[in-house]
Formats: sequence, C-alpha cells, structure tokens
Amino acid sequence: MVQALTPEFITEALKIRDTNIELKANYNVAPTQLVGVVRLHPKTKVRTLNELRWGLVPSWAEANHKASTINAKAEELANKPMFKGAWEAGRLCLVHI
Repeated sequence: MVQALTPEFITEALKIRDTNIELKANYNVAPTQLVGVVRLHPKTKVRTLNELRWGLVPSWAEANHKASTINAKAEELANKPMFKGAWEAGRLCLVHI
C-alpha cells in the first residue's frame, strides 16, 4: 500500500473541515503502521481525517490479540465473523492508497 497525498490535498478534495495530523509519504505501508483514514460520522455526517493503525482486530478477539487482518473481499464483509459486526454497525472508512 502507498500513502502519497498530503493532508492538505485530502482535506480540500473531500471537504474535510479540520485535521491536525501530519501524514508523510510512505511507499511501503505495512500492517500495524499508522495511515491516513477518512471517516464519516454516522450521525453528523461530518468527515474527519485521522491517523489509524492499519489492520483489523475484531471486537471478539482477546485484548492481547496481536494478529490482525488487512484485506477483505467485498462479498465477504456482511457474512464473515471477522467483519460482520463492523459491517452491520456501519463502522466503515475510506483508506487512501
């Protein structure tokens, strides 16, 4: 995965009001690294640009669970236990790659 756009470009292009993160270009983003993520608040519909750790640890995993997944097929999101809870709750985000 590559992260190459600046926060300024992302915030202008997607009409994001406020962000205070400093994304640096990264041409080899790996699991567990911080990446820029655009999220839409489900109630207010306000977009935010945040820095989040790449990967998904499901809510049912143990607290000290180290492994995570980074890939999902669209047709699996609603059915596989790993993604089902997040899918049904609308916990989705756009990851710029």
